[in-house]
Amino acid sequence: MAATKVSGRMQSVSSDFAIGLDLLADVLFESDFPKEAFEREREVQLANIQARKDDLLKSASVAMRRMLFGERATGWMRAASRIRRRPSIAD
Repeated sequence: MAATKVSGRMQSVSSDFAIGLDLLADVLFESDFPKEAFEREREVQLANIQARKDDLLKSASVAMRRMLFGERATGWMRAASRIRRRPSIAD
């Protein structure tokens, strides 16, 4: 089974915590990106992953993680290539 990780960071004063949490939830779960912008960013991220493979030090780091944690630790390209934009009302 593949793991999914979604993270975000929010910082606020205590009195505005609920407002900040609502805003973070909107950003994480209700974002609506134009199709072209989403695909452009997806391609940028895939290119960054590919560039990481071309860097000797980063490749060694990936190999070490693979030895320590198995194949699950290095599934970025597979996972990133499966990311798809959810259709929105604007489509």
